[in-house]
Amino acid sequence: MAEHPNFWEDVFPLFTDTDIACMRARNVLLASIAWWKTGTNFNSAFNMVKSGRMPLGGPVWDPESVQMLADWKANNFEEGPRPNPDE
Repeated sequence: MAEHPNFWEDVFPLFTDTDIACMRARNVLLASIAWWKTGTNFNSAFNMVKSGRMPLGGPVWDPESVQMLADWKANNFEEGPRPNPDE
């Protein structure tokens, strides 16, 4: 597990394309760092993941992935290097 997790390398890969599309339809923007940092969005999504209610339809995240999400917040929502889609 990353000692200092960042969004693009550690958190974003935890979500599938289906997760992102499904939640976007509910105005939950999992692929947006700004969304995560706004209001209570992080706490709401974190509690859903931690309780196993998200992602919808599973699979439930393992404890290490849930901790990674918590550690990312503790690391001040570090963005990290955005991947190049052409690679």
